[in-house]
Amino acid sequence: MESIKYFFRTYPYYAWITVGFIVYVAFIDSGSLLIQYKNQQKLAEIQAEKQEFELKTLKLKRERKEIFGTMEATEAFAREKYLMKRPQETVFVIVDENDQSIEKVKE
Repeated sequence: MESIKYFFRTYPYYAWITVGFIVYVAFIDSGSLLIQYKNQQKLAEIQAEKQEFELKTLKLKRERKEIFGTMEATEAFAREKYLMKRPQETVFVIVDENDQSIEKVKE
């Protein structure tokens, strides 16, 4: 503590310049501590979103592997999702009062 008082008494100009520089860097500069804190929060949010998207991607890859793994699975997917049919076959789609298919869409 004595060394700080001595520095301020002996070199007041340099001391105030040093204090001003520290205040500028800590609060005013474009890379200030406040901005660094906000950037860290944004980074954490973006990393959480990245993990969610990676999980969704893995899920979709797994579903794609199941669907396109065999010809029977591919045919079943096409028949259910796109209402495709075989020749000489009739497909009936049941709809509600709003002309919407009653099948639930998987998400």
